[in-house]
Amino acid sequence: MSKVSCICLFGFGTVGKGVMAVMYKNSYIVRNRLELDLRIAVILTRRTSKTTMINANSMQKNPIYEPRMYVLVEAVGGTCFARYIMLSTLNTKKLLVTANKTLIACYNFELRRTYNNILLEASVAGGIPILRILEKALVGNMISYVAGVLNGTSNWSLSQMYRLGVPLKRALLDASQRGYAETDNTCDIDGVDSTQKTSIIYYITLRTAVTIRYVFFEGIRTVSLQDIAYGKRLGLNIKLMSVVLTIRKALCATFPCFVSLNWPFWIAEATSNVILVVGDCVGRMWLFGKGAGTKPTASSIIADVETIRYGSSSYPTKILTHTYSSITDSRGGFYVRSIHISFQECKESLNILLKRKLNLISFRVFEVNKRLEVIMVLINVFERSFKRAVVSFRGFITTYRVLL
Repeated sequence: MSKVSCICLFGFGTVGKGVMAVMYKNSYIVRNRLELDLRIAVILTRRTSKTTMINANSMQKNPIYEPRMYVLVEAVGGTCFARYIMLSTLNTKKLLVTANKTLIACYNFELRRTYNNILLEASVAGGIPILRILEKALVGNMISYVAGVLNGTSNWSLSQMYRLGVPLKRALLDASQRGYAETDNTCDIDGVDSTQKTSIIYYITLRTAVTIRYVFFEGIRTVSLQDIAYGKRLGLNIKLMSVVLTIRKALCATFPCFVSLNWPFWIAEATSNVILVVGDCVGRMWLFGKGAGTKPTASSIIADVETIRYGSSSYPTKILTHTYSSITDSRGGFYVRSIHISFQECKESLNILLKRKLNLISFRVFEVNKRLEVIMVLINVFERSFKRAVVSFRGFITTYRVLL
């Protein structure tokens, strides 16, 4: 006989409707595989006029305190009302399943030592089970670093700019019309959404919480078509990369980056996500799939709900200490475009790099509108040394990180 589990669903928007649709569509699969009968007993929204109750019978009090409600799914979004739901649920020792990355990232310190009955697989990378893989499947590995493309809206916009040569505003408008972007896409374009996901991956990987304001992040708002065109000539594509490094000192950052053909990050098109996990035993592990949308998110939420059969949580309670480093102490590659009036200024820029013994692998000069544009690519350079050298350049300068 299948075990019956009553679920309270908070929020009936895009994610909430997707959870209910997928749950009822594939309920027989869950019942046959796990002998678990998942039933949505109550659906609540912020507006009481839209409150819907399904098979609630005689439940008259707050469903959070109803003993038959074993799992609560939070699909409201935001931080205020969702935080009230979260704390009320966790204090009653019930299981909470959420896809609210903003809530988890903002109140990480409040959650990390007190509660272990929260599941949050759907908060990162949609249908890709990255958190479960990092915590369960790779528990016997020393994770060197995790890198990936985690935001569908910015990835679609950059892909359109790269392939069609359209400006960012046009690409965002197209994404909105296709349903890939929200009405307010500020968090997506400025890198806040990816930063929140990166901080969660950082915590799951290292068991060390990091406050968002200490995480380095840059958005794609300043990415220009001219730099993308020059990157094409060099065989580079631009992506909004999220990186977690655990070698020696830990690092958590999000930034636009030029990627060479040697890396499969190129295949991340539209709302797809690509994630690279490097462990000492498994080596390189690539994860590819839909990172946004109703069905992928609903799939991860239902997967978390199903784990109640095993009584496991995806939020670690044992906290470790780890030294956190600044991105200025990191080493990597850089792309530089500088605009000069004369060849003398170009020569001065080159001499600055040579005097500082920076590894310059490409130096090209193009004449555009009676001005000289110098394109330089450097590898294996400390960011602190690179910034000190670039400050001495004359003229307009744009820089991006490069992954060769």
